[in-house]
Amino acid sequence: MLKNISDINNFDFDKSDINYVLIIDEINRGNISKILGELITLIESDKRLGESGQIICALPYSSEKFILPPNLYIIGTMNTADRSIALLDSALRRRFSFRPFYPQSELLGQNAQGLNIDLTDLLETMNQRIECLYDRDHTIGHSYFLDIKTNEELISVFKDKIIPLLEEYFYNDLEKVGQVLGGIGSNENDGFIVYKKQYNSNLFHHKSFASVSINERYAIKNEFGIAEILKIVEC
Repeated sequence: MLKNISDINNFDFDKSDINYVLIIDEINRGNISKILGELITLIESDKRLGESGQIICALPYSSEKFILPPNLYIIGTMNTADRSIALLDSALRRRFSFRPFYPQSELLGQNAQGLNIDLTDLLETMNQRIECLYDRDHTIGHSYFLDIKTNEELISVFKDKIIPLLEEYFYNDLEKVGQVLGGIGSNENDGFIVYKKQYNSNLFHHKSFASVSINERYAIKNEFGIAEILKIVEC
């Protein structure tokens, strides 16, 4: 890879099909001026070595001349559900092509041995509901369900990852969490993960609270099994 200006005449364009890739994970969370510096201009395709608008710059500390070759590719990853992408500099936006990567439920394949539910169907069902209630950028990634082989592993993923994620998406709105998860039970004994929580009518004894109207409240079961998860695709 070309690094120093003295190597310009030695660059072999016949071997430019040997590509180099630089990956910057979560580029939207970084300080772009510190990450790229003078490269913000040089990464443009027409500013590379051998192109019509090639630019040679001087590095700020060493004063060494620097230019980018045409076979270097920069990939920046980001989560579009993260609001920090709104802060991306327009100068950076126009230097990159944006390609979305949405959940690929088909990668989950057929039912694993010992699993009572089709993971592809499960993920697609939840994501269609999330897209309807929220947006497509907040759909659940297929990576949560990769390598799940048993009902117990699936239940654990829902308890520790999926449900907390949905609670974050629909903050303080468990009704929508219940809608994504197949429905809302009338009580804790119903076969749903989210249920309507009942309060004792004698909860408030003082007469000043006699006219208090208690709004409907929802809760998530602390313990549930594969039967409740099956409800997601059945209802």
